[in-house]
Amino acid sequence: MIQAYRRDALADLREMVAWSERALRMPLAIRLVKGAYWDFETVVATAEGWPSPVFAAKADTDASYERCVRYLIEHAGRVRPAFGSHNLRSIAYAVAYARARGLPPGAVEHQLLYGMAEPIHAALCRLGFRVRVYAPVGDLVAGMAYLVRRLLENTSNESFIRHRFAEGQTLEALVAPPAAAHLPEPADAAERPATDPADPGPFANEPHAELRRAHVRARLEASVTAAPARLGFEAPVVIEGRAIPTAAAIVSVDPGHVSTVVCRSGRAAPADAVRALEAAERAWPAWRAAPWAARGAVLFRAAALMRRRRTELAALEVFEAGKPLAEADADVCEAIDFCEYYGREALRLGAGAPVLSLPGETNVYRYQPRGVGVVIAPWNFPLAIPAGMATAALVTGNCVVLKPAEQTPGVAFRLVEILLEAGLPPGALGFLPGVGEEVGPVLVDHPATAFVAFTGSKAVGLSLVERAAVQRPASGT
Repeated sequence: MIQAYRRDALADLREMVAWSERALRMPLAIRLVKGAYWDFETVVATAEGWPSPVFAAKADTDASYERCVRYLIEHAGRVRPAFGSHNLRSIAYAVAYARARGLPPGAVEHQLLYGMAEPIHAALCRLGFRVRVYAPVGDLVAGMAYLVRRLLENTSNESFIRHRFAEGQTLEALVAPPAAAHLPEPADAAERPATDPADPGPFANEPHAELRRAHVRARLEASVTAAPARLGFEAPVVIEGRAIPTAAAIVSVDPGHVSTVVCRSGRAAPADAVRALEAAERAWPAWRAAPWAARGAVLFRAAALMRRRRTELAALEVFEAGKPLAEADADVCEAIDFCEYYGREALRLGAGAPVLSLPGETNVYRYQPRGVGVVIAPWNFPLAIPAGMATAALVTGNCVVLKPAEQTPGVAFRLVEILLEAGLPPGALGFLPGVGEEVGPVLVDHPATAFVAFTGSKAVGLSLVERAAVQRPASGT
């Protein structure tokens, strides 16, 4: 079935005709309709942040229907055309064009709903056309919903039935050609410009890739195809912006093809964890003194970098985390969302909160960072979760030591690279790939650690809560 209210209806029709010719022994029957779910299509596209796939004007849909009628009739024999419509103009157009092309009446089929526009059924039969009468079959509630939809169609402001029988418009007006000089083509989602830190505007989620479009799928698939050439890279321990060699390594592999090495990361020892925390503690005074707007601007620049590298990051997740391509793209979008959202929140928090001031007093409310935070991230959302936990802490003036999951250090390393490229001071973010049992206790117990952000198992989480609850001298807690 082809729905003419979609902007890509003719392109889809061409593909189906070509497929019928190429692959089928019997010609494919193709049913052409105007389309019944315009509101649904529009709401879904709006919610996803995609361009609307349907025509906005009824005249455009009518013109699209007639364009598809012509194409179907011109390819009759290679396919079997079937026209589903109760609009007198649309039915008459299909009849007239079939005759103009010299087709016998039996070469096309007209489809109409049982109990609706029955005089048209009879007229088409008298003209010798094949008429298929269809009726809804199924549960009562679903059938009632179908009936309500039909009632809404027939009584809508654009309905042929309403125009003729409720408003009394002339047949000459109703069968006039649709007033559509040019049909809009399908549109791609507009590329979002980099956020202006001085005027970021309201937050909006990053649209996921519209994978129902072939060229969007092709772009992501091309990145996956190219990804193996970039695999096997190094992800060292990073402290104060410098790579730190380690005695051992962690090798992450493609879980779907374990002989494929995705990344070789450092394996931090307890001494490296202490060094990373001390470096973050030294960097904290300068980072906490940075203006809120400047810290937010780092996140906005990071979001722009992620957008530019979106397909590359998604492809890396496919190989290192074993994510399906759609889920990998969604994870990158969520990481972008965290940067954009927390950047805006920084501007709000930086303004403080209103406080009652009595006469003669000036009271202000200001938010202050806690100190050095430890971020312990999981493997299942290898970019979004570490991005969310790390950027929330960083933009509020804290320094961070990030320990990624052992399974996905490569994705987390790309996040660190992006944040540093976006202007984050090297000392504000340490990257500490390692085994949790080896470096976790040091990170949590160290007196420089002011807070821990963790996503993982219940057992590990409860143990972290227990260790972090111990008051230690010189602690930031």
